[in-house]
Amino acid sequence: MALKKPSKPKLKKYPKTPRETASIEVWKNYDAKTKAIDADNNKKIAEYKKKVTAYENEVKQRKAIKERAAKAKQKLSGF
Repeated sequence: MALKKPSKPKLKKYPKTPRETASIEVWKNYDAKTKAIDADNNKKIAEYKKKVTAYENEVKQRKAIKERAAKAKQKLSGF
C-alpha cells in the first residue's frame, strides 16, 4: 500500500486573552480553555508524528528492496 506523505495537522488557536480587569471566573475559564486546546493539539501532533514515522519507514523499506534487487540483477548480468 502506497502511503502519501502526511500533511501537517491544523491546530486550534487560543481564545483572546481577557482584559486585566476581568473577574477571576473569566481568567479561570480562559485557563481551562487553553489547557483543553493544548491537550487537543498535543493529540493531533502525536498522531501526525506516528504517521510521519510510518511513512519514513516505508520509504526506507522501498529503498532497501530496490537496492537488493539491483544487486541481484547485477550479479546475474555478470555471467
